[in-house]
Amino acid sequence: MISFEEALETVLAHAPIPESRQSCLEQALGAVLMETITSDIPMPPFHRSAVDGYALPGPGSIFPLEREITASPGTPGPLSPGHAAPIMTGAPVPEGADRIVMIEFTCLNRGNLLVRRMPSPGENICFQGEDVSRGSVVLWPGTVLSPAALGVAAMAGRSSLLVAEKPMTALMTTGDEVISPDKIPGPGEIRNANGVLGSSVLSAAGFGPVSVCHSPDSPEALKEAAAAALEGADVLLVAGGVSMGTRDFVPSVMKELGFRFLFEGVAQKPGKPLCFAVRNGKTFFGLPGNPVSVLVALEEVVIPFLRKSSGFTRFRKKRFTGRMAHDLRKKPGRTQFFRATAVAGEPGFLISVPETRGSGDLMSAVAANCLVVLSEGSFGASRGEEAPFSFLGSFAGETVFS
Repeated sequence: MISFEEALETVLAHAPIPESRQSCLEQALGAVLMETITSDIPMPPFHRSAVDGYALPGPGSIFPLEREITASPGTPGPLSPGHAAPIMTGAPVPEGADRIVMIEFTCLNRGNLLVRRMPSPGENICFQGEDVSRGSVVLWPGTVLSPAALGVAAMAGRSSLLVAEKPMTALMTTGDEVISPDKIPGPGEIRNANGVLGSSVLSAAGFGPVSVCHSPDSPEALKEAAAAALEGADVLLVAGGVSMGTRDFVPSVMKELGFRFLFEGVAQKPGKPLCFAVRNGKTFFGLPGNPVSVLVALEEVVIPFLRKSSGFTRFRKKRFTGRMAHDLRKKPGRTQFFRATAVAGEPGFLISVPETRGSGDLMSAVAANCLVVLSEGSFGASRGEEAPFSFLGSFAGETVFS
């Protein structure tokens, strides 16, 4: 059994270099850019008005008016000397105008424009190329394509981009006792929460859709289901069947399928039976069957692997620190992850850990937005002490809302 830190480093060391593909802009959100994007035009492409107002030829107080200039194709005629022209936001500034006065600082009198506050030269004009000159780099390789980045790519004349290919992922749940959520459990049966839990966690992190299947606990069924799942997936996650029980056949089945195991068992809680194996460009993660163990393994190990495999340069879970709202105790010997709630306040985050009955108690994770991470040698943290934590990927967006 290896430490959590060793397990994570082993997993990340075996993340493949991503291949690239062309993607239309509408489908590239969240992907990593694999090429340099330059602009084929200056931005703005022409002098344009930044406000609704009047184009002026220079200083003055009273101006006869010409025809309105709208935000439409074409080049407006030059401004007559001493005249002003109504102009819309985004409309091209006519030749002869050197400033724009906002409507709020004007009034009309018998067809003439009266200016109550004269703008300075160049005021309220967005000049051609002031944001980006023609041929300038606007996006670099490694950029995570946000909505703003995709908008910039469109402005630079691109309708598709070369992006890093994300691994195709399959999740297989196991167990004779596991039934679908729409059925009433009989004696010894449980509903399948891991399928939707696992696929949801990965989709929320940007790695969906996930192919989900189920297999009973027999070597033959497991082998057939795993082989079928691997036909359409680069990464296979199997929840359950990886511990020390007499019906935990998954590791032996994966070895029969040619996978080379790099570790079996990690000094962490929950998730001690976690295992990892590789085979000719395919990757296998064996996850414990308890739902909270699945959640922890996905957040702390699998998602960092998928991010690195997808070209992200930031792929490790970022650790924050917060003050404990109460005492938290653990036994030394394993890295332990506690589902928790971090609330921003003064002077920083305040962390609360709900009571739980173990790694099968998924209810205790419903309100959680983070995992407190205590090292192998730690005995816990007292109330008021600082403790490290990482936000859950599915809740990361929640941290910017109040």
